[in-house]
Amino acid sequence: MLNHSEAADRYLWYFSDGRTAEAREPALPFEPGIYDVKLVTIKGGVCMDSTERSAAFVVRECQVDIPQAFTPNGDGIGDRYTLFGAGISKIGLLRIRNRWGEIVFEMKNIQPGSQQPGESWDGTFGGKEMPADMYVYEADVLYIDQKKSGKLRGNIYLAR
Repeated sequence: MLNHSEAADRYLWYFSDGRTAEAREPALPFEPGIYDVKLVTIKGGVCMDSTERSAAFVVRECQVDIPQAFTPNGDGIGDRYTLFGAGISKIGLLRIRNRWGEIVFEMKNIQPGSQQPGESWDGTFGGKEMPADMYVYEADVLYIDQKKSGKLRGNIYLAR
C-alpha cells in the first residue's frame, strides 16, 4: 500500500477483511480482489485525519529464481552468483559450499539480484578461482509480506 500522507508520526490501517496494520506502508498478503481500506494518520498524538476507499489488490507472487549455473569468465554475463525473484525484500543468508562441505562464500542481509562484490559470489575463495564443479547453495529469504522462506538448498554448477 502506498501512503501519501505527510507529517504524521503514527498510522492505523483498517481492512474490510478484519486485519489492521500500524506501519507507514504495510506489506500484507492478500487474495486478489476489492477491499475497503481506511487509513487514520496521527501527528503528536492529537491531530488526526483519515481517508477511506475501496481498492483493487493485485497480488504479486513471492517467488525465488535460483540460477542452476554461472560462468565467472569476465564476459559480463552470469559472472556472479546470487538469487533473484519478484516479491523478495532481502536475502537473509546466502551460503555456498564446495563438495566437501567447506563454506566458500557467505553473505547476510543482501538485496536480491545484487551483482556487487561481497554481495554475490564471483567463483573465488581466498583469492583463488574455484574449479568448475558442483556446489551447494543454502539460502534464507525475506519476502515483501515479511514472511521468511524455509531453508532453500540445492546444487549449482560453476562452469569455466
